[in-house]
Amino acid sequence: MPARGSGAERGAASLRWLADQLAVVVAALVLTLGLRACVIEPFRIPSESMLPTLRSGDHVFAAKWVFGAPLPFTDIRLPAVREPERGEVVIFELGRRGKQIAPRDEQPDFPVERFVKRVVGLPGDRVEGRAGRLFVNGQVVEAWPTGEIWVDTAGRRLEGWRERLAAGDHPLLRDTVAPGPDFVFDVPDGRYFMMGDHRDHSGDSRYLGTVPRQDLIGPVAFVYWSWDLGSEPLRWDAPRSWWHALSRTRWNRVGEAIE
Repeated sequence: MPARGSGAERGAASLRWLADQLAVVVAALVLTLGLRACVIEPFRIPSESMLPTLRSGDHVFAAKWVFGAPLPFTDIRLPAVREPERGEVVIFELGRRGKQIAPRDEQPDFPVERFVKRVVGLPGDRVEGRAGRLFVNGQVVEAWPTGEIWVDTAGRRLEGWRERLAAGDHPLLRDTVAPGPDFVFDVPDGRYFMMGDHRDHSGDSRYLGTVPRQDLIGPVAFVYWSWDLGSEPLRWDAPRSWWHALSRTRWNRVGEAIE
């Protein structure tokens, strides 16, 4: 029998310590992946289609638990807390191949990509656009100018407005020089009609079709980080880009709730 404190005992103690540390790491990894899969997931805003509510470079959380997240590697979906509501900003999935974008059930072979827009039409609604005004089920959606002027990255001069959908109101941008086309759309059962807040320059359900309920990921909770990197992206192997990224951080948007 080896003497107390021998090399064999020290080796066994080291192995136990290593096993304990590995168990902690594995548990943390499983918890993180579980939270991401079923509770909350980060998402980066890649475009200006939701200006002025969301800006390119915003990083937000999608509250997946609200609409009922699917369990990984199964066809099981957790119970939803509630159904999607008119007026809220949500993240959802579409199929995309090159410049072709379509609902997943229409193009199941397309790679999946995530988008963010505002829910305007619920199942069974009729959504119309007439002369730049929005109508839902024959009723004009209340909207009013704020007097703000925005210029997007394409150099378009845009008017700031607010619009009231359901109980709350939210900002949007209108292009009085090149307004979007008129349209009439009946929303099928089990599907949702999405529109961007950059109202006249957003690729949304007017062009891409409605989104099935099962492809809605969750409502956007808040902005947890935001930066405007411009043409110089962050590169982990280039320390100069770190300072550039830090200097372009929009600190005033960190923690901002989404209307």
